[in-house]
Amino acid sequence: QTQTYTNWELIFVDDGSTDGTRELVNKWSRAFNGKLNYIYQDNQGAYAARKTGLDHATGDYIAFYDADDLWLPHHLEACVAELEKHPHVDWIAARDKQIKHGESTCDIDSIPMQKLPAEILSLDSRKIGDLQIFNDKDLVKAIISSSHSCGLQRSVIRHKVFKDTEFRGIERNGEDRMFLIRAIKNGHQLAYFHQVNLIYRIHQSNSSAVALTHDIQRTKRIYEAVSTGYQNLFEDCHFEPTERTALRKRISTDRFWLIGYKCHWKQSQYREALHEFRRAIRTDPMNVKLWKSYCHYWLRFSLGLTT
Repeated sequence: QTQTYTNWELIFVDDGSTDGTRELVNKWSRAFNGKLNYIYQDNQGAYAARKTGLDHATGDYIAFYDADDLWLPHHLEACVAELEKHPHVDWIAARDKQIKHGESTCDIDSIPMQKLPAEILSLDSRKIGDLQIFNDKDLVKAIISSSHSCGLQRSVIRHKVFKDTEFRGIERNGEDRMFLIRAIKNGHQLAYFHQVNLIYRIHQSNSSAVALTHDIQRTKRIYEAVSTGYQNLFEDCHFEPTERTALRKRISTDRFWLIGYKCHWKQSQYREALHEFRRAIRTDPMNVKLWKSYCHYWLRFSLGLTT
């Protein structure tokens, strides 16, 4: 209720919680001044919960709020104002600052904004104040090459984008970046709002937890899901040749280093690692760097130099 923009509806999707969420929402809603729609469903994951929320949304704009993150008070008002000033822009992604779960926001001013990939910022674009509107034909290629995601929780998106482009609730990880690519390929225009609108908490329940968790099996499932999402894009979109090349390179690089090396080789699962290395190379057989790395690790394994 701290948002300065007041014309909004809260669709609260309870994804099978067992911690008394329903009772808490009922108690909290009595003091809530806005529109509230509470929906319970059996646990299906974050993307399924978002899809359920979308199915019940009626407004012109969509914004996603995760319970552990913090929208700054100006977030909705600032993004909606920009969308109304620029009717050709369909998706505005604001900047954020990240903290680890449990850390205080008291010193947030001293934390720098999260960096954006240089290949994104250097694209052809039009800057109006803090808004950067992308016009570059290489935007999708740059998003794929940098493995970039705008982040649904810091975005405000026109509802029509979700009507034109399917948002898939069956995915457990990676749908935010796949949906972004599909939306742009469907002709929707992206803009970045260069002011901090979100405090994002990294914890072991979100996909950013791959940087924190020691659960290697969970880490592998996250990487596998994202890799599968990229692979499915070949059937979802008509890509230009340079985009297809970038997508093959993205899939092969992620599978080689994130799954093969991080999830297998570093866990002393050398045969499994070599299998994943070969699988990655089959996706992008002209990738000389991967061939060199594969030969290096195969030779180490063959000579017993893995310890």
